[in-house]
Amino acid sequence: MTKPLLEICCANAASCDNAAALGVERIELCTALELGGISPNAALIAYAVSLELNTMVLIRPRSGDFYFSAQEQVLMLKEIEEALAIGAAGVVIGGLKNERLDLDFLREAKKQFPKAKMTVHRAIDESKEYESDLQAIIDLNYERVLTSGQKMTAPEAAVYLGEIQAKYPGITLLAGGGVRANNVLELLNQGIREVHFSASLSATRHQQKLFSPNYGISDRQLIQEMKVLLEAYSKR
Repeated sequence: MTKPLLEICCANAASCDNAAALGVERIELCTALELGGISPNAALIAYAVSLELNTMVLIRPRSGDFYFSAQEQVLMLKEIEEALAIGAAGVVIGGLKNERLDLDFLREAKKQFPKAKMTVHRAIDESKEYESDLQAIIDLNYERVLTSGQKMTAPEAAVYLGEIQAKYPGITLLAGGGVRANNVLELLNQGIREVHFSASLSATRHQQKLFSPNYGISDRQLIQEMKVLLEAYSKR
């Protein structure tokens, strides 16, 4: 059995260091995980690339909803261009319009960057046309979608995600949201072969008065536990 692929969500340099040290197959690079993730800066992208990480860069210009203005979309396309120029393997994008995926934006991104690897992010979990949108992004040649199956966590939707992956083999479902070592088998047993995991633990190095001193780091032990589990699963 092919080993399931593990993608680690990295939001800072320390997380990138840990992912690189453990030979993680792929990362999604962002910042501000506590806000759902926003676009990382150029320096962080360059650092991840320098570590020879297979780096997919989240393109999300702000926190909040996924309804992006025309000007924000211009900025997002520029961010895609910059990330690819730095050496990112690809980008993670999405947006909503009229309560479903913004297919016009996704089409434009593919038109401007036809050779780039692109994953559609969890905006699809807010779509009222989930399966129609899946088929639409397949038709636009998107290769992967990060999804929790429209539940708060992917394991809650494990059976449904397995059914959807079987029904739509033209795209890879990357199961993300609440994935842990103690529940990932629920997804794998349904035929899911790629999982997205933050492995994040809260870190506080120094106390301070202004703003919270806490931030998340992708933990080496949690990453290693997941890697061991996936390796064992592939040998069953």
